[in-house]
Amino acid sequence: MNNTENNTRGTSRLRAWILVGGTTAGLLITAIVWLNRVGEQAVPHLDNVQYMALDEYLLAEGNRFRRRDGSIQLGKVIFPIVPPAQPLPPPDSSGYVGPQECVECHREYYDSFIQTSHFHTSAIATPETVLGHFEPGRNELKSAHPRLTFRMLNQNERLVQRVLFTADGVTYSEDFPFDLVIGSGKVGQTYLYWNDQFLFQMHVSYLTSLDDWINSPGYIDGTADYARPTLAFCLECHTTHAQPVPRTINQYRRDSFNLGVTCERCHGPGEEHVAFHRQYPDMPAHGIVNPSNLPRQRALEVCQLCHGGLPESMLREPFHFRPGERLDEYYTFHYDAAPGGIHSNSQLPRLAQSKCFQRSESMTCIDCHNPHVFERGDFSLFSQRCQHCHSADSCKMHPSVDLTRLRENCIDCHMPAREMEDIIVMTGAEFRSPPMRDHFIRIAEEQTARVLQKWRNDDRPRQGTELP
Repeated sequence: MNNTENNTRGTSRLRAWILVGGTTAGLLITAIVWLNRVGEQAVPHLDNVQYMALDEYLLAEGNRFRRRDGSIQLGKVIFPIVPPAQPLPPPDSSGYVGPQECVECHREYYDSFIQTSHFHTSAIATPETVLGHFEPGRNELKSAHPRLTFRMLNQNERLVQRVLFTADGVTYSEDFPFDLVIGSGKVGQTYLYWNDQFLFQMHVSYLTSLDDWINSPGYIDGTADYARPTLAFCLECHTTHAQPVPRTINQYRRDSFNLGVTCERCHGPGEEHVAFHRQYPDMPAHGIVNPSNLPRQRALEVCQLCHGGLPESMLREPFHFRPGERLDEYYTFHYDAAPGGIHSNSQLPRLAQSKCFQRSESMTCIDCHNPHVFERGDFSLFSQRCQHCHSADSCKMHPSVDLTRLRENCIDCHMPAREMEDIIVMTGAEFRSPPMRDHFIRIAEEQTARVLQKWRNDDRPRQGTELP
């Protein structure tokens, strides 16, 4: 690479201003394309750079950019055409105060909850919250196109994804800042960047099972795509609160974000509750929802919002549903007789196929999960909860299998881990789908045979391990 990346910071920037006539309102859309020039020549017209308006991007076939003959356009660098920002609405916290206000009276719950995946499902991007590697030798993602690569850099605590692409013999680079982290890291993380007040997804994500950088799910290896808008519908399940700007696709009040899925997502906005109990500390709980006191269906709907599969239709804008309300007044869900795909957002419909759920009049998600505590991977604990209704010595594998094993691990046999069917990432020539625990509780004979064989080959009792 001649006269390239090391000169990036000292070279001039080309600002290309593209004016596009608005078809409905007669407005002009301004596209600001920041191309960091590497080298002394002026940036030529680049056939491999594509600028896409937000609505055009969303209409693209599966967000896959193709030639008319259907082949993937490798080597494309895709920038967003960012429309003029709309006037910001007045700040509206909707009564959310943030989890730090809960510490005053609920320190024990808070100290435990901040260890959970819900709490860490979104965050400000820092060297501590971004799990991918930035040290040389581990900070690069090569693409399927020989003239396109990505490099992750820590520039004095400012994290960036640098796209390096070559056109007409000249190498150019563009830096995109890591602004927000999405994902706790159980499966992986993806990252968002701000362009003015507009929020976009970045091309490079992190996959925990590989401990490496990957193309973001649904992105084409061999392209550099930074035009995917971040929709409020997606943020609703990764944040507690955010304020979208009305009549825009991905503009937000940047000061509105209550990151992580925290206390108020399940208990409702806490402003009234906090104010009341500061004045009347000894009074019974007021102005707050306890999901365990809700009717079964209302309690399930608190979880269903994000773990109930993709809704068929949206009846109101995101961030309006409150715990205890009827979810069908905000979204419509239609579950088929057949179980849906394996994904974190499909856990409730998978559970609903289980006989133990269907035969119970009271079973909800919190019978198995304590949302205030980090419990991931504690097979013995979850198995104890199974045994509130199912004794280990009634298992058909007993007495051919040590009873201790059965008591410590119901999970691997009855809730096998499977590949997520709707999350596919391209890593070089391979397609990968991360594994996730299936919440359809059943007798899975093939999986059970595998587990039993592992146990027979192991002389000592042990907790279950994740199986692919």
